[in-house]
Amino acid sequence: MLKFIRKYMRKQKSFPFLKINRSPQPSFVIVEELEHTCQTEAERALYQKLRIMMYYPTPHYRINRFVVNIALIPYRIALIEQKKGLNEKKIIKSFNRKGWSVIFYQPHQILQEEHKYVNRIVALTEEQTPRSL
Repeated sequence: MLKFIRKYMRKQKSFPFLKINRSPQPSFVIVEELEHTCQTEAERALYQKLRIMMYYPTPHYRINRFVVNIALIPYRIALIEQKKGLNEKKIIKSFNRKGWSVIFYQPHQILQEEHKYVNRIVALTEEQTPRSL
């Protein structure tokens, strides 16, 4: 019973002092062929490689105010292109609060060593279970 209370109840400083945590809703993703929406060659190469490995990537997915280049929604993995002036720590912190894992990539490295990034994605997906039904 104590485990149930710790898992589903939360203490607050103001009234009401106990609040029930809602279980996260499963994400529902409609599977479509979205390769034509990839804007760069690196995105297209990564999209094709993930589709071959039976993942369903979504290009240009919006999470809060950020646009993710490629997202694996059921696994909550975001792939973002590294750019100058991008505050990576802030993005990682924001996405981790929402339960997302972030992988930053450089386009020229994707075209040369795409297997390196795909292996990181496979390792992350093996740790997690998909959050959709």
